[in-house]
Order: sequence, then structure tokens, then C-alpha cells
Amino acid sequence: MENLKQQYEFIVSSRKVLLEYCEGISEAHFLHKNPTFGNASIQYLLLHNANCYKFWIESEALQQHVDFLDYEKEYTFSEIRKIYEDINNFMKLFMETEFETEIPFETRTGIKGTASKLKLFTHVTTHEFHHKGQILSMSRHLGYTPVDTDIMR
Repeated sequence: MENLKQQYEFIVSSRKVLLEYCEGISEAHFLHKNPTFGNASIQYLLLHNANCYKFWIESEALQQHVDFLDYEKEYTFSEIRKIYEDINNFMKLFMETEFETEIPFETRTGIKGTASKLKLFTHVTTHEFHHKGQILSMSRHLGYTPVDTDIMR
């Protein structure tokens, strides 16, 4: 699964650009709940992305105890960076782990199933990119000029 490791490096590079950009957004705008985006804030979407990784990879695939992030808490940027460093650490473990069969899961709503390592990886990373686009659009609505966070930049 060397390709997954390389692909994840591209994702981390894109995320780094996004996080640096978000650090330049005022705290009021960072926490602003935008009704056009389901009343979510930029912080909320960053935490939501992190919780997606925590659920699918850390909890379901790696079977580790997970403390999910509190959407109501205001996090500092150093805390958000630490959250994503932790994600990078368990993603590394996930990518290095050999799974003999498909990975069983159960969603919070009780749906049970199995998924391949590749499917779980694809789910969490495309989910992150979906919300990254929303974050950049939200910032544009707030008067900022988004940076290029594409992998090909």
C-alpha cells in the first residue's frame, strides 16, 4: 500500500496550505455559523473532518478508543494542528496495518457492514476534500480570497 502513503502525503500537503490559510481568518469569521452551509462554521468543518477520520479509521478500522471532538468548544489553532498531527499518526498506523479481511464497521445509527482498506481511505480523504471546498467557499463569502489548496498547484 505504498501508493496510499504517497497519496496521503499529497493530502497532508494540501491540508497544510488550508490550515495556514485558516490561521489568517479572524476568530469571529472562523467561528461564524453560516446558514448557507447548514449553520456550520469553518472551525466546525475542520472538527467534522477530524471526527470522520477518528470514527472510520481510529475507531472502526484500528479498534481504538476514541474521544470525539466537541463541536461547541472553541479550539486554538495549536490545538487544531495537534488534532491533525494525531490523525497523521493513526493514519500512518492504518496504512502500515495489514488487514486479512475486509474491515467490519457499525455506524452510530446502527448500520453494519464491511469495507476494504482502500474504500475506508478513499472515504475519509474525499470527505476531507469535500469539506475543504466548503471551507474555502465560506471564507470567500466572508470576504477572503481563498488560496489554491489543490494537490496540483
